[in-house]
Amino acid sequence: VCMAQWDRSLRSATFHQETLFMFAARDHIMNVDARDLTAVRDKLLHIPNMNTTGRLPAVLLLHLKMQVRITVSDERLAAHAPVDTTAVVRHIELHPIDRVRWMQQSSEAIFVLHHAPTALVQIDEDETDTGLGPGIVAVEAVACIPFTVELELEDQHGARPRLLKVKAAREQVPLT
Repeated sequence: VCMAQWDRSLRSATFHQETLFMFAARDHIMNVDARDLTAVRDKLLHIPNMNTTGRLPAVLLLHLKMQVRITVSDERLAAHAPVDTTAVVRHIELHPIDRVRWMQQSSEAIFVLHHAPTALVQIDEDETDTGLGPGIVAVEAVACIPFTVELELEDQHGARPRLLKVKAAREQVPLT
């Protein structure tokens, strides 16, 4: 699924001649000590099954005019955009710091964001006006309920790998 998502997103951005924005999820790790934090963070971003991570993707891939699916619907979105609703990206609001960086490099085909964007998406076959225009809703980063996953960490000194039971909550824009 991850490679397919990358391929689909890159082809779509190329077809529409739009910049493909990337944003890595923020995993709030709750039960790991500092010496393992970086390794655990990296391992969490490699989990391909979104059902394990609260239906939030490890990496957001997004561009204008992109066909997307909403993977999580919070109370604000539920009435207009339940889970698995499809939509088209109409506007991407970048964090001011990312906007300045992008304006300096706007010719880049792929741009890595440091902050979660807000996406204005037009829901397929919905003309309800939410105040942003017919069928348009704002999709912002959400945090899932904490999940637990077992991760195997390699020992730096060549000993047997350690198995850690990690508790974390992922924060990400719920679009694929």
